[in-house]
Amino acid sequence: MSTPHDDWDQDERQGFAGLEPQLEAIRRRHRHDPTLPELRAAHAELLPPAAQARVTAHLDESAWSRALLAGLDEGLAQVELDPATEERILARVRAGHRGSADRPRRWKGTLLLGGLAVAASALVAVVADAPRVPATVAAPPAAAPAPAAPAPAVRLAFAKPPVKLSPDALTWRGAAATDNVFLRDLAPAIEAYRADAYADADERLTALALRYPTAIEVLFYLAASRMLRGDFAGAEAPLAAAAGVAGATFADDVAWLSAVTRQRLGRAAEARSALAALCGKAGPRAADACAALATLDSTGAVP
Repeated sequence: MSTPHDDWDQDERQGFAGLEPQLEAIRRRHRHDPTLPELRAAHAELLPPAAQARVTAHLDESAWSRALLAGLDEGLAQVELDPATEERILARVRAGHRGSADRPRRWKGTLLLGGLAVAASALVAVVADAPRVPATVAAPPAAAPAPAAPAPAVRLAFAKPPVKLSPDALTWRGAAATDNVFLRDLAPAIEAYRADAYADADERLTALALRYPTAIEVLFYLAASRMLRGDFAGAEAPLAAAAGVAGATFADDVAWLSAVTRQRLGRAAEARSALAALCGKAGPRAADACAALATLDSTGAVP
């Protein structure tokens, strides 16, 4: 696509249709401003003394030029030039600064908000003949890690949950009427859990969770294995999944382990809310929950 003599191509003309009067006013208002290469060179104190003083004084007085310079620096932060290219660009700036204020400027608008155009095409004339170098995409700044919750002064104790099965597991059938495929697959992991081989149980149950993502036995004993290994953060995901499929057989046990996990991770208010709900119902974990609340309240561990 050819570029018209005023340095605007067809796409740009269409994108800025209707804004020509504002852009033309900007051109007229800033036609005697230093070029963007001069602004950048002055900002880096690389111009000859007389030009340095002139452009620096202009920057002190012109909020427009300061904004252009700030935007240009931000836009070029991703571009790397080799030393030879940088030196050639600076040489052209130093050699060409005289009389540059009297030459017409051609602005290629890149953004217009509230009637203000941010333009940067003046630098293109200087950089256009530089060898193309790949832009380096900066990695997004790493998110600051969330401050770790303070370690609880009191750590709730919990016993190893005994092995039990849900009605769904007991009635699972395979190809043959008497073949319970799920229990057959679950057996090695449960054997490891019963033998206190929690790392082995964790590995086996993690694999089973891919095959049986809604099996409460897999999710619950995976979470329990991780808690018994001291990995309370790792127990949160399987406990959250287990809460959605627990059923009457496991519901209170899941809620109890979830409360213990939150308390161990320093989320005292969440733990207390879960414990209060368990304590207030006539379930198999009500006594444990009420005792935990009494312990926490007596030590002031939970606000």
